[in-house]
Amino acid sequence: MKLIGKGIPFSDERIIVLGLGHPGKTSIMLVFQGRGPQRVLQLEIPITHGLNINRIRFNNREIDLIDLGGSISLMQDWMVPCESWFQTSIALIYVVDSSCSDQLEIEKTQKFFQNVIACRNRVSPHAKIFLFLHCTDKLEYENRNDKLEKLESFFREGILESFITYKTTLMDDSVSKAFNEIRKQI
Repeated sequence: MKLIGKGIPFSDERIIVLGLGHPGKTSIMLVFQGRGPQRVLQLEIPITHGLNINRIRFNNREIDLIDLGGSISLMQDWMVPCESWFQTSIALIYVVDSSCSDQLEIEKTQKFFQNVIACRNRVSPHAKIFLFLHCTDKLEYENRNDKLEKLESFFREGILESFITYKTTLMDDSVSKAFNEIRKQI
């Protein structure tokens, strides 16, 4: 049995929140924990060096919500023994900074998304997959929908598995709405 902080055992079910870089994984997790987006915006959230684990009540059961740090070296570490992180996962939430304009960074992020799905297929094939195109508020309003459609299409390239995409920002209640939809899916 694995333990989380001070001898507390991992729950039997997990939701893994991951993505390369700093697309807002921890902020999204805080909203999932019940903090309103406006409260989260007021916080000074440090970069995750390692992981954050929080137990939440989810559909009348306890689930570990695990936020894996997004540096490339950490992500490579998470993926090598992916069995230990992805086992008992009921959902994977992959977060992308939709405002990123660096094409090489987007390609790295998409490649890692494909690796995450491959690991999920080996370890926990029934886990639902959710893609969060986050930070939509940072996109120019006139081009926002076009950019998001292209980004979603790019992430679907070469992926046979079904996944649901949410377009989110902390500037409205889209993260909370997405989480409520995820509750219905799991």
